[in-house]
Amino acid sequence: MKDAILSILQETMQANGLVVKPADNADLIGEAVFLDDLVTNAKVSVPYSVLLSADMRDQTVYLYELADDSNDAIPTRKVKRILSKPFGKKAVDRLSLGDIPKAMKAALGEDWKVKSVNSVQKVEFAKGGFELFQDIEPEGEAQIPTFKTRVETTVEPPPLRLERTDVNLYYLVLVVLFMLAGMVLDIASMGYIVGLAVWVFFLYLHRRFKGKLTYRIASWTICLLSLTGIVYLTMAK
Repeated sequence: MKDAILSILQETMQANGLVVKPADNADLIGEAVFLDDLVTNAKVSVPYSVLLSADMRDQTVYLYELADDSNDAIPTRKVKRILSKPFGKKAVDRLSLGDIPKAMKAALGEDWKVKSVNSVQKVEFAKGGFELFQDIEPEGEAQIPTFKTRVETTVEPPPLRLERTDVNLYYLVLVVLFMLAGMVLDIASMGYIVGLAVWVFFLYLHRRFKGKLTYRIASWTICLLSLTGIVYLTMAK
């Protein structure tokens, strides 16, 4: 959009005899050397330059003009230029410097304004203008900031269980009791077999209720009572 506006402005200034080129502190600069139309008996040069920028924000062309290094009374300044025609003929083109901004306004249409300013800074500021609804392409994906947080962890105490040493000691006690029962039951083979069955059943219950301390204590108690009862009954005989 802005390139099209600048192209129209460049063509308009060139049609009025200005040499147009890009400027560092503005969009365009046009320069020409006219002759003073009020002086008839001599050729008095009138250096003219116009620095302009198109501001897309308010659709206004801001221009700063100089004639004879002065910014005063430019619109009323009468100048002329000599045009070369075919076959060596020449023609005089007379104009007012105020006609140049008017020609720009006519070329741009009613949607745009052309405003003369008395400060170069205003033209420089207008150069940075932008379209209100222009499409802005993202330069990259948005980076989501990450924050390091301190997480406090709590360690739950392990469930209550018997230590391996206690279990092995309990096994040893049961083996001793079982051996004593076998020694006593030498004359009672049926009691020996019953004691062995009780021992095997206890081992099954011990593994079956792994992780359940209450059931394991109950099985140990039953086993002890059973073996004790077998020993008692055998010794009673």
